[in-house]
Amino acid sequence: MTLRSVRSLRREQGTNQPLSAHVVGSEYMLGQLVDHGFPKEHCHVNPLFADLESSMADISPSARDRILFVGQMTRGKGVDLLLKSIPLMRSKAGLDLVGDGPQRAEFEALADELGIRNRVEFYGKMPRSELERRFHSAKCLVLPCRAPETF
Repeated sequence: MTLRSVRSLRREQGTNQPLSAHVVGSEYMLGQLVDHGFPKEHCHVNPLFADLESSMADISPSARDRILFVGQMTRGKGVDLLLKSIPLMRSKAGLDLVGDGPQRAEFEALADELGIRNRVEFYGKMPRSELERRFHSAKCLVLPCRAPETF
């Protein structure tokens, strides 16, 4: 459902508030529900996570030195901030950027300008099976968004 006005948002909240339980993926999301009148005792956090043990055996140590970003290639998602942070890191970990968007070419040029192109891979969209493998093999997942995210 697309919420086009505050009135439709309030109507949707009113429909959902009386439900017996609400499950969200982060403490931030829990706070948002409570701030909007949802009873805290009916809200539960089930964090998003990856089962690292299941598929790490066949991943080389060098592949584990990769930082992962998955999302739309836009300034709002903070991709430029992430790229600018790479030269400041003490670690020489590489960066894998998965996703596409209107500013991808701009970010590729920024990586060249920063002299980090040899540490950054732009993959574009990829099949879910390959994305799952990247989640399992990454050292960490980074979400440098400029606005509050559900994560």
